[in-house]
Amino acid sequence: MSAEYKSPSSNEFDKRYLSSASLVFEAYRGRPQIRKLHIILPTINREDHRTEQGILQKTVESAIGVNLSGYSDIAANTVLLSDQSKEKALAGENVTTLSLALETINKRIYRRERNRGQLPELPRLYYFHLGSKIVNEILLDYLGEDSPYLTARPGKGLNMYFASLVAGKEHERPEKNEVLVFWDDDHRTVTPQDMEATALPIVTDEDMKFVKTAFDSRAHYEGAEKYSGGRVNSTLGKPIIKVLKKMKLIEADPRYPLTGDIAVSKDALYEWWFGSRYGVEMVTLLQTISNFEAFKDTRLEPKNYMEVCIGKDFDKAHAEGKPKVEALEDLKSMAQQITMNLVGAVGEELKEKFDRDPDKFMDMLKEYNRQISHRLVMGGRKIAADFTLEELNESILGGVGDIVYDFFKSDSADFRGKYGVDKEIIPPINQLKEELGKEFDDLVSDLRGQRKEIHVPA
Repeated sequence: MSAEYKSPSSNEFDKRYLSSASLVFEAYRGRPQIRKLHIILPTINREDHRTEQGILQKTVESAIGVNLSGYSDIAANTVLLSDQSKEKALAGENVTTLSLALETINKRIYRRERNRGQLPELPRLYYFHLGSKIVNEILLDYLGEDSPYLTARPGKGLNMYFASLVAGKEHERPEKNEVLVFWDDDHRTVTPQDMEATALPIVTDEDMKFVKTAFDSRAHYEGAEKYSGGRVNSTLGKPIIKVLKKMKLIEADPRYPLTGDIAVSKDALYEWWFGSRYGVEMVTLLQTISNFEAFKDTRLEPKNYMEVCIGKDFDKAHAEGKPKVEALEDLKSMAQQITMNLVGAVGEELKEKFDRDPDKFMDMLKEYNRQISHRLVMGGRKIAADFTLEELNESILGGVGDIVYDFFKSDSADFRGKYGVDKEIIPPINQLKEELGKEFDDLVSDLRGQRKEIHVPA
């Protein structure tokens, strides 16, 4: 019997594509699971972007906990942590965290289930060290050092790309019967129900191809002070979507465009281009719900796409604790990566749509930024300890403008060479399959051979 789930309240669920977690459980609970579910936790874990082990452990426990939730009858087959760090010490921390998470879950199961006579089946838990020397050697052997799959700049998109090959069990085919859930490791308030609500529509409905999450609000703490989260989403992500919608270049109006927590059918994912860094979410939206001619083959119909609001989110702040100038520069860099992916993916069509006038694009973007970004400070909220919304907008829009003006006024080939745009966009997996032919399955097998299955500590 599935339990009743009540999600955080929201009054904006009348949009064409948007639903709440509670409505998802109401609509899809009780339907049989028709696709296998694999949950992937991509982590960067660099010295300048350390994974917080407490949050990671909670995320892993939530992924495993999908099978124990009771709000629906779906279950994950595997959970994979894909680690892009190159340092053995950092990688070792993640392996330890996975073991602790599995041990905690097993103790919880034992306490709850020991008198019932039957323990629920847990997903198999794997660790994959994408940043390791041996995995790099495997990729070089199959792809060559000049391959666009290896020359792409390291980041979340590259991690998602190779993790999608490794996720699942050996020799599972066809891909259309598999679903991948990608979940970021920076949510302090993540629950099994968040992942379950995201996965439920796509593992029970054969028409569903892509589900992304949204939030009622995001925030984070620095010490005892609470600050508004989602700053790049509000200052750039949402305004870009509004610009595209006004120009009839996109159909849906995603509530939270830049969320990285998604569920996607594997056959759809294999058709996607990937942004290599912070632009990965923007590239995903462009090719799934936009009207750009460049992505006519990956465009989804309304029945194939859903956005699920999972309520309030407290995330890990990426710019806090740094000097003001450095923090603003980090946020500006994120915005520039997103912009680079935008123009790299659909730049020529944008030029034509805006009559090759960068002022037309930037004026519209600034107007939507003005309308939307002020919500970050409504009710007396703060966005940071030592910089204002005005300073944030100046940094974000200044960085975006640098790229937009240069792009609109430059020859496309010169621009791509100057900024290394081709290192920002990774070709689809199906293209790699065609290039490698029979060797593709060998590559997948060799990469899966580098997974480490995590067992309950003795």
